[in-house]
Amino acid sequence: MMRSFLNKIDMYKKIPDELYITSFSGSCMSIVGLLLMTVLFIFEFNDYMTGTLQRDMVLDETLKHSDYLSAVFNLTVTDMPCVFVSVDVTDVTGTTRQNVTKNVNFVRVNHRGAFLGRQHEDEVDPEEHAEVFEAEDEEYTQLMEALETGEFSGEGHSEVLTSDSFEPFIKSHAKPHELVFVDFFAPWCIWCQRLEPVWTKMSQMLGDKGPIHAASVDCTANADLCASQHIRAYPTMLMFRHGEPHPFETYHGERTTTALIDRVRQVARGDQTNADKQRLKLHMQDTGAKKPAEGGEGCRVTGRLRVKKVPGSIRINLHSLRYSYDTLLINASHHIDRVWFSDPEGTLAGPAFKIFREDIVSRWQSAPLNDKHFIGHQNHYSYVHYIKLVAKSLALSNKPSDDDLHMHSYSAVSTEHEVPINVPPFISLQYDISPIAVLEYRQYTPFYHFLTNFMAIVGGVFALVGILENFLFQLTRRKRTL
Repeated sequence: MMRSFLNKIDMYKKIPDELYITSFSGSCMSIVGLLLMTVLFIFEFNDYMTGTLQRDMVLDETLKHSDYLSAVFNLTVTDMPCVFVSVDVTDVTGTTRQNVTKNVNFVRVNHRGAFLGRQHEDEVDPEEHAEVFEAEDEEYTQLMEALETGEFSGEGHSEVLTSDSFEPFIKSHAKPHELVFVDFFAPWCIWCQRLEPVWTKMSQMLGDKGPIHAASVDCTANADLCASQHIRAYPTMLMFRHGEPHPFETYHGERTTTALIDRVRQVARGDQTNADKQRLKLHMQDTGAKKPAEGGEGCRVTGRLRVKKVPGSIRINLHSLRYSYDTLLINASHHIDRVWFSDPEGTLAGPAFKIFREDIVSRWQSAPLNDKHFIGHQNHYSYVHYIKLVAKSLALSNKPSDDDLHMHSYSAVSTEHEVPINVPPFISLQYDISPIAVLEYRQYTPFYHFLTNFMAIVGGVFALVGILENFLFQLTRRKRTL
């Protein structure tokens, strides 16, 4: 009884083998059906494994982001040596950090942007000004008193050079160990005025018989000469060797007679900073001439700064407290290689990073300011990059968790504007934070959906191919009958 009842509800009744009819069209359509099912199964399986990217708009405070940002930047100032460049950080809460050096690097580059090297250890950076000023001020006071009483005098002097006499004077001292040390100054410059008694004392101590000869150039009266030497600040002290009217090395060290004489004697004996050696090497490759390179220097500034997650700015200053400037000569042209913001407490590890790795790399490479040139069309103009940050979390699901990867995307608008005549131009990365954040996650198909779709593929392809095969079979059968 039970067996008879079960046989009645059998949905898979069998047909005897002798009733089957095989055909060529049926075999071809079977192959087509199997191929179609295989392709559709591969697509469905790939969709099941990778999921689809979903984006939800949420309030930033719900994503467990840090209260700080990690600002990463890499830019090159094309017409300002590193010794004049510094970095400041400010924000709306009143935080002000000047001359930031922690996690910030300054690298000298030539006028084509090629790497030269780091600054010499004797060079005084802007943040070191206060450390050396006391010693410089003490000697300045002593020398001024000595000049007034006539207590010191010597045989040497500093030759006053002009645009006409500069090159002949340099070429007249072309012996192997001869060196000309030139002070490019402006009479109104306070630092030049403080250097004057030190320079006079140094000149007298060096003497006139060589091999080291001191000289000076008034840049207000010889502007063309100073422009040809790419003088951007006062005082600028350049050393010339081998009779070449191009600087062998620039002195940015301590302004005392001892420090000046020590360094100039070292250079006269053949010493040279690694960066200047590289500068000459690159110039020789370009021109084949063994002489100091032409063209001004630039500075590559790289850094990773931890800043508060509030509106603020990172300013690249194009001036130093140790120098006076003709601000009309300063140009803020620069090239940005990379600017990026991230969560300093985040980690590039874990399951979220493995899933979104390609997407993260693509975002870094395609950031709006990356690999962009910004040309200063006029001197004495500053560049400001207005950046709007949007927090993003890359998650494994639509519910925030500790495993989420936090980052920030941004849009940027760059503008150039004139600054007051007494304010040196600068480059500013000015950022603001949107309260709306984006939660991105992969939404995966449940297994039962995958199984349902798989069965639909098998059944649908089987039914469709069966209909087509039956149509072809009937069509060929009628032709044979006719």
